[in-house]
Amino acid sequence: MAASVRPAAARGQGRRSRPGTSPDPEPDRSCVPSVGIGREIRARRGPGSTPCGFGTCVAGEDATRAPAWRLRAPDLVVGFDDLALGRQSQNLRDAVGDFVIRRVEGWYAYQLAVVVDDAAQGITEIVRGADLLDSTPRQIHLQRLLRLPTPAYLHQPLVLDAEGRKLSKQDRARPIDRDNPVPALRAALEFLGMDPRGVAANVQALLDAALRQFDPLRLPKSVAAPAEFGRQ
Repeated sequence: MAASVRPAAARGQGRRSRPGTSPDPEPDRSCVPSVGIGREIRARRGPGSTPCGFGTCVAGEDATRAPAWRLRAPDLVVGFDDLALGRQSQNLRDAVGDFVIRRVEGWYAYQLAVVVDDAAQGITEIVRGADLLDSTPRQIHLQRLLRLPTPAYLHQPLVLDAEGRKLSKQDRARPIDRDNPVPALRAALEFLGMDPRGVAANVQALLDAALRQFDPLRLPKSVAAPAEFGRQ
């Protein structure tokens, strides 16, 4: 059976579900209310503080604002085999602590929404950037709690500029030249471990070569790596 693969571009972290009409989580204390966004909590807890561990960011009574809801992070190591980066593991309580699953506005947060969305679509393989590697153990934990299947994961390394920053529009990364995209496409294929030499200098020929040559074992064995891309 062919695997269902959803590219990272379609899986942006900005995706949020609509506020539902279902009741708030039952008070079994696996979910706890929390007042304040992340930076407010960090400021309240002081510099060098540990993550929101097992209820340490529980909200007090505050009738002026609705709380977010956090899932309590157990003292549990979640591991998985990444198809590019190998064995990965994370202690949820130590690394991330209690994490938000429903925001103060009533939206369901990314970590929960993406897990339910993937399961609803029958996604079996997820290919995305390594900047989401840290989110994967939380998502696997949620999958297990909800008794949903866990897909296979492949995290591709991030392309960095000369200053060590991820290429992005907000950091003024240079856009692809629409009139001549071939140089950027060649650079991208080389970064992913392919050899575009000898391939005709047109987009379709390069994409066809990429389909023939792509091999996860050729990907850089790091979360991020520099490449010959510049900024404006």
